Amino acid sequence: MKELGTGGEPGKVASTVAGEVAGASGSPLDLLRGENARLREQLDSAQEQLSGLRTQFDRLLSEARLNQAKLRRFDQIERQLIAAPSLTALVQALLVDFGVLFELDAVTLALVDPQYEAARVLSEGWSESAQAALDDAETQNQTQTSAEPPAASLASLASRDSRSERHATEPSAGTDWFARLLLLGSGQLLSQIYTRGWRPMLGSPDPNQAALFQGVNVRGLGSTALLPLLHRGECIGSLNLGSRDSARFSAGNSTDFLERLAALAAICLDNALVAERLKLVGLTDALTGVHNRRYFEARCLEEVKAAQRSRQPLVCLLLDVDHFKRINDNHGHPAGDAVLREVGQVIRGQLRGNDVVARYGGEEFVLLLPNTPLQGGVETADRIRLAIASAAMPVQTEQDTPLHITVSLGAAQMDMEERKPVAEAGDAAPRRSTPVESMKRLVQQADQALYAAKQAGRNRVQSAQ
Repeated sequence: MKELGTGGEPGKVASTVAGEVAGASGSPLDLLRGENARLREQLDSAQEQLSGLRTQFDRLLSEARLNQAKLRRFDQIERQLIAAPSLTALVQALLVDFGVLFELDAVTLALVDPQYEAARVLSEGWSESAQAALDDAETQNQTQTSAEPPAASLASLASRDSRSERHATEPSAGTDWFARLLLLGSGQLLSQIYTRGWRPMLGSPDPNQAALFQGVNVRGLGSTALLPLLHRGECIGSLNLGSRDSARFSAGNSTDFLERLAALAAICLDNALVAERLKLVGLTDALTGVHNRRYFEARCLEEVKAAQRSRQPLVCLLLDVDHFKRINDNHGHPAGDAVLREVGQVIRGQLRGNDVVARYGGEEFVLLLPNTPLQGGVETADRIRLAIASAAMPVQTEQDTPLHITVSLGAAQMDMEERKPVAEAGDAAPRRSTPVESMKRLVQQADQALYAAKQAGRNRVQSAQ
């Protein structure tokens, strides 16, 4: 047994073994410290992972909130497009409200308008909405005696709706949205731009796209998005968006929301044009193709209000075909209808874009010449008279020669200072005539002048005294 030990006692041997074991594995305190360090490392790692998850969660939550806000804005603009009461309100919602809502630096709209339907609606409808805005301003400023509306009223007019005869003129301040509307005679330009099919085009501004950004400095844009407006498989236009942020529209971006908006805009635009066509049918004389009396009376009231406010002259002309009964008696009623159609076309050819012609009844036509003094109205009337006299009517006489006719016209200018007499007005003092009273008086004076022209021998122009 002595060979197994070192010659010492058994107790000393056990103590030596225990010490060696303790030295190899450390004390219990050291073991606890090591375990704590390991747990701390795991905790730190877990906290790092948790921090990363929290960051990812915050990012996803932020994106969700942004998408929710974007969805609300899309819902808002979609509701606005659907509820737009007119083509002009719809176009303005796209060009103004959409850009403000989504903080865009540029929004333009191109519409294919081969029959000039949109152009006619947007130009002819201006006075209606402009009048409504100014009427509101007049109600709010009844105490003001100045004929010119206050600046705030003009600003509200520009912001609400400012349809103007601006196809041939520069847009005025506050109405720049109209300059960003491009009406195309055909879809050729769009076909040249959308060379890869009718799909949204996102990316950096392309010089070839500059034509679609009418009224916009394309060089100041960092990215653009072109959205084709498709309806029943046909491209009827393009909604064009621009941002100074080069990352706003990139080729890899999702276009689901934009495509949905473009589809809805196309449907709304087509529906608005259909509605305007139906409205136009109700305001057009079926025989001659010019406006009817209903349209004239509504438009005349608007022009009278505008003339009273702006202090600009307004002339009314009444035209009557001389001896029209003889034409019906000698050549038949179809011939009389053909004569009226031709007269209507000749009159239209002698007028400006903002002048109005309507069939007043029978063989009578009525015309409105805004911003025209009486002398200018008389000159226009005489030009119309000569044009009709020289035109060959689409009716053959017994001698197999074209029929020529003459017309008589009466001209009157609205009196800006017209007052109702005390006895007639029922007031303590004379007051200014209402727009309705002024309108009736204007037409009555033109009718009296027409009667005087016929009494004087026909084929002439007579102005009201």
